[in-house]
Amino acid sequence: MAVPMFEVKRLMKLHNIRGFSSNYTLYGDMSKRIKTIIRTFFKNVEDYSIDESFVDCKGPEYRNSFDYIKTARDKITTWSGVPVSIGVAETKTLAKLANRIAKKQYRSIGVYIIDTEEKRLAALKSTLINDVWGIGGRITKRLNTKGIHTAYDLSLIDPDWAKANFSVVLQRTVYELRGNLCIPLELIPPGKQNIASQKSFGIAY
Repeated sequence: MAVPMFEVKRLMKLHNIRGFSSNYTLYGDMSKRIKTIIRTFFKNVEDYSIDESFVDCKGPEYRNSFDYIKTARDKITTWSGVPVSIGVAETKTLAKLANRIAKKQYRSIGVYIIDTEEKRLAALKSTLINDVWGIGGRITKRLNTKGIHTAYDLSLIDPDWAKANFSVVLQRTVYELRGNLCIPLELIPPGKQNIASQKSFGIAY
């Protein structure tokens, strides 16, 4: 991800990989279209990124959750022309795991709901630590040295230890993997605070 083209030229030639220009105007337009459709099915929506949203599925209108969410997923896909998947769980971190399962194991259905303790444990045990939302390569290596390799392993550690040895962010992740919500829905997006600069050319001009 975000690797400059000149760094992978040899790999592209070796495997006959073709490169195409990005069309961010189109991506932005499609993102707005899909998020408008999402809001016809869900009241409370957090626009997390250009291609991802968190929604609140609690309320009487979502009583038969699978049928409602499956219908929403199918209509979003049909009306936008873009295949989507939906993962549902008690916390954002678990919902991300559920979405990953929906994509990998239930792609034709496009929906996976972690609604039992058995499903939660199965999802945690089948997820490597580097596939948990918010855990990057550096933290993965540090956790691996302490014998923590899966999301299940992480869920068993002392949250206070996670905070003292890593960060409050990892502490929240531990709680969320256990099913305790501590990363609430952000209905009003915070102001952007980061600026990134990327060099894409192999030679400076």
